Amino acid sequence: MSPFPGLFRSDYLVKSLSNLQGNQHLGGVITAIVVVALQAARDPWQNRIVFDLAFWIGLLMVGVHGYGWIRRNQPLVEHLEIFLYGGLSVLSWALYPSPP
Repeated sequence: MSPFPGLFRSDYLVKSLSNLQGNQHLGGVITAIVVVALQAARDPWQNRIVFDLAFWIGLLMVGVHGYGWIRRNQPLVEHLEIFLYGGLSVLSWALYPSPP
């Protein structure tokens, strides 16, 4: 008897590998956004779209994680990310650059 029943089923393995691949793509997107944000820090007014992007990403992620919390199908860490993304939206709104 295997100590990990179902671990070596093909559907479990495919689901795990597809989830890993999705997380790698998301990591690439986040890395690209961070690089653009670091470059935008030199002249925030000319690159204010980064603030808009951060606001909307944060707002949408609050919605996604809030929905997961309501359905109770995500771990505790995902619940805590609601506050992280909410803070991102609030900070990007509060620190929006003013015209020169």
